[in-house]
Amino acid sequence: MNKLICLLLLLPLGSFAQKAVLVRGNAGKGNKGQIYFYEKQERVSKPTDSCTIKPDGSFSKTFSPGASGARFIAANNDQPYAIWLGNEDLMISYQPDGFPEINGGGTENKLLNVMNKAKLTYANSMSGNSPDSIRRGAMGKFQGSLKILAKQHADVPSVVCVLQLLNREEDKAFVSEIASSLQKSQPDNPGVQEFIAEYTRLDPGHPAIDFRFLTLEGQNESLTTILGKAKYTLVDFWGTYCVPCREGIPGIKKLYGQYKEKGLGILAISLDRKDDIWKKSVAEEDMPWAQGRTEDGGREVMEKYRFNGIPYLALFNQKGEIVALALQHEELEQRLKGLMGAPAELLNAAAEEHGLSIIPSEEEKALVAKITSGDLNAKYSALLKGLSQEQYISNYMKVLEQNLDLKEYQKGKISWSLPANFRDLQEIYKGKLGLKEKQEAYRKIEEKQLGFLRFALKKEQYEKYLRLRAGKKI
Repeated sequence: MNKLICLLLLLPLGSFAQKAVLVRGNAGKGNKGQIYFYEKQERVSKPTDSCTIKPDGSFSKTFSPGASGARFIAANNDQPYAIWLGNEDLMISYQPDGFPEINGGGTENKLLNVMNKAKLTYANSMSGNSPDSIRRGAMGKFQGSLKILAKQHADVPSVVCVLQLLNREEDKAFVSEIASSLQKSQPDNPGVQEFIAEYTRLDPGHPAIDFRFLTLEGQNESLTTILGKAKYTLVDFWGTYCVPCREGIPGIKKLYGQYKEKGLGILAISLDRKDDIWKKSVAEEDMPWAQGRTEDGGREVMEKYRFNGIPYLALFNQKGEIVALALQHEELEQRLKGLMGAPAELLNAAAEEHGLSIIPSEEEKALVAKITSGDLNAKYSALLKGLSQEQYISNYMKVLEQNLDLKEYQKGKISWSLPANFRDLQEIYKGKLGLKEKQEAYRKIEEKQLGFLRFALKKEQYEKYLRLRAGKKI
């Protein structure tokens, strides 16, 4: 099932109903089990109400006064569909294709019937056998139909269910426009106001959503107590098992060295479940900033901050307000520069403290230029022919260990970078670029990997490695 449907975070309820509302219907003769009602549809939702499907397929559930707004109804473990509780009783008729047609409930439920039908059509088109081209076309058609539906019913409270199916980032301007119109037409509707509050709660300038974590010492700590300690605090959500997370740590070390004195603080929050593995990796990475670990594998914090993958970088100010979420490692440097000015040049003592050399020496620049100026096409064509990823990593590490006195944590750190490095090289090797373009592409990857080693190795190790490479001794 598409993430857009499965990962919905839908609103709490409004409170327009002034009387008890009866929801009854028929799930079809022979159907057994339960009809479940949800207040929200999230990654892991728990039903708040249910009723039994009788032998003749009928079911009924009475909701008390005040239980108005959106609910999601599902027969057993089937796909949930939206209904709207207002002042009228509802009749739900399950169709042979599993679609719950809503009868009654006014304009709100007429809108949801159309939305639910579009959702069913889209879900059917996304079956496992559908080609990618059909999936992409179905996605675009579904999103387009939702926008038309939302624009046509901008003053109907249940349109919030439609808005929640749109892409939160790509369609933000569109959703904000409809939400603004809805807020004017429904100023006293609690469900509308709660939707707007939920939708905008992670916008820049809004207060950080607090969460708790364990420190390395086993103490229970909270985000909000950390944020006031620095002018800006970067929270890096990571995991020991996450290759891109660990590849990004050297770059964050560089930025920390440049901006620490200007007021940058960092908090690394691991989503690991095992304490010993987490602590071992923290020691390997040698990160000179605060560390924490969630106790539930990140489930709660991912729900609060609406992300489902790591690395995830979040930036907050000293007031505890959101500055930026879902930052990429590549854009973080520019964002910090815009907020805090040009990076400071570290004193030698500070640079050595973090194993960094922020400003490359002239010798280093010359060695890197020599390494990356050779015929890289010939080199990598010979190197990659018939070579597997496992062989590449093994050979790479063998050469390093033979020539450098590597610590265990350094071996682990460098090993984490190599699968991505190999895939990048293979993409160029197997691609259809011209010789000139390939040479330039290889050069960029070579520089990228040298940059990674620059912060993974100690200064003397890195300088020795450059001299060996430039002299073609390794």
